[in-house]
Amino acid sequence: MDVDAIDPGADFVERIESAVASADIFLAIVGRGWVTATDARGQRRLDNPNDFVRREVGAALARQGLTVIPVLVGGAVMPSPDELPEELSGITRRNALVLSDLDWRGGMRKLAATVERSVGSPPREPPPKLPERDEAERRRRPDEEKAPLPTMLVGLAGAALVVAATALRWEVLTDPDFGGGTVPNLGVVTAPASILVALGALYALARAWTSGAGPLATGLLLGFAVGGVAKYGALLGQRQGSENPDGFGSSASLLLGLLGSLVLAGVAASWLVSRHREQGYRTVIGRVFGPVGALAIAVATFVPFNVSFPESDPTRQIIVQRDVWEAVEPIALAAAIVLTVFLGRLTKQLVVSGVLIALGLLGAAFWLRYVGVPALQMLERDDLASVRAGGFIGLAGAALVWRAGSAGRDQTLAQERAADQTPDASSRP
Repeated sequence: MDVDAIDPGADFVERIESAVASADIFLAIVGRGWVTATDARGQRRLDNPNDFVRREVGAALARQGLTVIPVLVGGAVMPSPDELPEELSGITRRNALVLSDLDWRGGMRKLAATVERSVGSPPREPPPKLPERDEAERRRRPDEEKAPLPTMLVGLAGAALVVAATALRWEVLTDPDFGGGTVPNLGVVTAPASILVALGALYALARAWTSGAGPLATGLLLGFAVGGVAKYGALLGQRQGSENPDGFGSSASLLLGLLGSLVLAGVAASWLVSRHREQGYRTVIGRVFGPVGALAIAVATFVPFNVSFPESDPTRQIIVQRDVWEAVEPIALAAAIVLTVFLGRLTKQLVVSGVLIALGLLGAAFWLRYVGVPALQMLERDDLASVRAGGFIGLAGAALVWRAGSAGRDQTLAQERAADQTPDASSRP
């Protein structure tokens, strides 16, 4: 900058003319306010013959053989000759290069190539080849380092509690008291929700141990843990007010599941704070699909998912009317999704994507029960049940949430691959 490059007492006009005279190429950076910028007195700067920007550009255009490239940034467009002093009007006849915020890397590569063609590129010496191990270590980001053993052990203890809770409730999961037990094998569509919490947590921990406690593993673990807290908290409430508490499993099994989920959430939160606090969530599709999916999951609890005994004694079944505690899990999932999207500005995009993927899968597993059970009952006895829209709305919302997370994951990984393929600027001559 001129402030740093020109010594106190030096004639800045002479220095500008000297710098332009010694240059091979001149880049005129033009922003949206370049033409209209005013000085302290409110006069347009380009109307002042002594303004240093006007002098620099004018001197460059006046010099024969000097390549002058207008570089348009921030959405600027090339000004018309009528807007410029006569000595600057020649810049409008120069082919401009546009640097867009949407493709900044591509624009900079094009600009660098243009400069090299204009001034010539000196021969490059190949960079020294690093040993394979050193290169791998150099490229490894700090957040990809393996999780510390103590937190992994705590996480495995939490996962073990969730697995134990699932095992203790296995008979309830595989042979649930749903619809009076009139249809066999309903466990096919009721077991996945509880099992997914345990399997999802184990997968996230395995990923953290093998490939590093990166942002995606942290987000997945946090999402499955939050889903586990919502599930076991809701089941405890349902059991407390039920006439058949044994239909939900023992209190000890539910407390184990809740405790294990809380432990897993604590481990994920520690990784989040220690490794992934910088901002980075910018995926538009996630900001749209996430809240819309959350709304659908919550609204579905107020929409009939089934009509029992439609011919003899039709009764609309709505989750919030059956048991308020039964609606706690989907509404808690919806609230967690919204918080993840809007508080995600405080962390990395892959963390948010992981949480949304986990919550979307858990939401789908929850609503599978309210579509699958009535459907199986209808196949067995068409006078027993009649599927309605509530479950399908919830499934659609869960699918949107999952899509929000997977889109953010795919976009971020693609950006990282592109960045890895871009040569390091420090290695340029």
